[in-house]
Amino acid sequence: MKQLRYQMVGDSSPLLGLTKDDIAREIYDRSFIYHFTHQSFDEWMSSTKRRINIQFGIEMIYEDSDQFVDQLEKHGLIRRYE
Repeated sequence: MKQLRYQMVGDSSPLLGLTKDDIAREIYDRSFIYHFTHQSFDEWMSSTKRRINIQFGIEMIYEDSDQFVDQLEKHGLIRRYE
């Protein structure tokens, strides 16, 4: 399986993983949110969706972490690299 490479806008560090779920969980780990709020991964995705809507006016529609990553890419918040 080929490793996926993404990069968040405004951050030069690559996001690496074998699946899109790995990419979403790496973003979650980098956010450090669970250190302060103890939010689960699913709670974090939901609160991130709300923050993105408030900050950028983007309505993200997803059912799982793969679609969450797809939505981030679609709206230009992360970029995929080969």
